[in-house]
Amino acid sequence: MPPEDVGLIVDCETTGLEEHDEIIEIALVQFKFKRDFGEVISIEEKYSGLREPRVPIEPAASAVHKISITEILGRAIDEDKVRQLIGSSKYLISHNARFDRGFTEKLLGPLPGVIWLCTLNDIDWEEQQAESKSLDAIAKFFGIQPLASHRALPDALTLLSILNKQDTSGIRILHRLLQHADTVRQNFIIRAKDSGQQSPLKFVSLHPSCLGKLKSGDVIVLWTKEHLDFINAYHYSSLPGGRPAIRLLKAENPLLTGMLDEDHEVFVEFSEATNDRVYLDVVQQVRVRYNLASLEAYHRLRNENKTRTAIAKASEGTNPDMAVSLYLDAIEHIAEYAKIQTHAGISQELNERDRVNSGIAGDVDILDRLTLTLCRAGRISEAMEIAQRYFLLYKLDIATTTGEKILKRVTKARNRQHG
Repeated sequence: MPPEDVGLIVDCETTGLEEHDEIIEIALVQFKFKRDFGEVISIEEKYSGLREPRVPIEPAASAVHKISITEILGRAIDEDKVRQLIGSSKYLISHNARFDRGFTEKLLGPLPGVIWLCTLNDIDWEEQQAESKSLDAIAKFFGIQPLASHRALPDALTLLSILNKQDTSGIRILHRLLQHADTVRQNFIIRAKDSGQQSPLKFVSLHPSCLGKLKSGDVIVLWTKEHLDFINAYHYSSLPGGRPAIRLLKAENPLLTGMLDEDHEVFVEFSEATNDRVYLDVVQQVRVRYNLASLEAYHRLRNENKTRTAIAKASEGTNPDMAVSLYLDAIEHIAEYAKIQTHAGISQELNERDRVNSGIAGDVDILDRLTLTLCRAGRISEAMEIAQRYFLLYKLDIATTTGEKILKRVTKARNRQHG
C-alpha cells in the first residue's frame, strides 16, 4: 500500500484585510492522502468556529462573507482544537496561504515548522486554462458545485474537492502542489558579494513557472516598501501589473532585509544551480524615494476602489447591473491613484518619454471582472469598447497575462455573437 500522509485545509473569514483586522470564522478539514499520487483517501475530522472580534466588520468584508455581528456575538474559537489539528497534520493548505497563515498566526501566535501550501499562487491556473484564480472559478472549471461561497467550512470542502481533481496533464492538483513545495524547499542562497555573507531564502510563494525561465546571468528585481512585511521578486521578463515570481517575508529573511533601506529595488543575478542549491547574487541596490503624503493618498484611494470592487463582485450573481455600475465607477477612479503612482514615485518613476511610449499602469483586475460580467450579460460590444478605451490609457496593462486574457475573452465572445 502506498504511504499515507495527513493534510489540513485552513480557511478564514475576517473583519477585513488590514493589519488591525481579526478572524471571525475559521474552518479546518483534516484529511488523509496517498503521498505518491496526491489522492485524497478520507476526511478525518472537521472543525468550524465563529469568534466575536474586538474591531468592527468592514463593509467590504461583510459584502463578501455576509457574516453579521449578531451572528458572532459571544462566540469563541476553540483554540486548543485548532492547535491539535494543526499539530497532527504535515501540510496546511489554503487558497491564499499568506492571508490564512497571517490571520491564523495572529490568533494563535507563530507556528514554526509548519509547511503551508497555497493553491492560489502555487498552481499555474492560467496554464490549466481556468477562467481565473478565484476559488469559485476553479470549482466551476472542475465541475464542482460549491455548498456556499465565502464561508469558511464550505470553501474548505470545495478546496478539498479541487485537490482531488486531475489537471490537464492527468496529475492530481494535490500532487502538483506537493511537487511545487519540493521545489520551494530547495536550498536557495542569497549572497552579498561585497561582504561575503550568504543566507538561505525562505519563500512565501514561488510562481510555478519561475525556475523554468531562469538562466545564468538573468536579473531578478526585488521590491518592497518600508511599511510592508513582504518582498516581491520579479524576473526580468515580468511586466508591470503582473504577479511576482517570488514573494518573501522580511521577518524570515533577515540578511536580505538588512540590504534594503526604506524604499529599494535590489537587483539580483541568478548565478548558478547545483543539484540541491540555487545561488542568487546581489549586484546592485537603487534607492527610490517617495513622498509620504503621496503614499498615504495612493493607498487611501486604492483601498476605496477595492471596497467598490468587492461589493461589485459580491453583486455579480444577484444584481449584475449594479455590479457593472460599480465596476465602471471603479475604472473611472483608477486614474486618481495611477497618476500618484507614476508622478510621485510610489513605484519607480517613469520619465515622460517612457510614459508616452508605454502608458502608465492601471488596475487591470477591475477591468477583468467588468468585462467578464458584461460578457455573461451578453453586452459584448460594450465590453470590447471599454477594454479598448482602458488599454489605450493604460498601455502597459495590455501586455500582462490578465490583459491578454481580457482581449481573448471579448474577442471570442464577439466572434461567437456574430458567428
